[in-house]
Amino acid sequence: MELPDDYKYFENTDLTTITEFHSDNNTDFGFTKKNPFPQIISCKLFPEFKQINISLLSSFSKDNKEFIRLIEQKAKSIGYTSLSVLLIGNNNNIMNWYTSLGFVIISEKYFPAGDMIAYSMQKVIH
Repeated sequence: MELPDDYKYFENTDLTTITEFHSDNNTDFGFTKKNPFPQIISCKLFPEFKQINISLLSSFSKDNKEFIRLIEQKAKSIGYTSLSVLLIGNNNNIMNWYTSLGFVIISEKYFPAGDMIAYSMQKVIH
């Protein structure tokens, strides 16, 4: 897989990269970008569903579109057919951004105590 400049691919065996960005090592693979500020996206494989669950651990930025493209490329290369993401909050801009990339809402749950909604979204890869 060819990566754009300043992007790095890592797998769960590369604990140095994972701990450099966060302490959770419940990751199968991911991508990082260090400039102009550190960003990471980690992914968990679900072989029984041929699905990749995405955790955006960096701030929402224009680079996230490139991260999603790289994850789709990885999914296709290993025969996976869908991506999933869980969004929690009340920011419709982020949900709309995922929708613009082809994700659809599978389910949603309202949490009145925090005035937040959890959206489970999925994208089928063709």
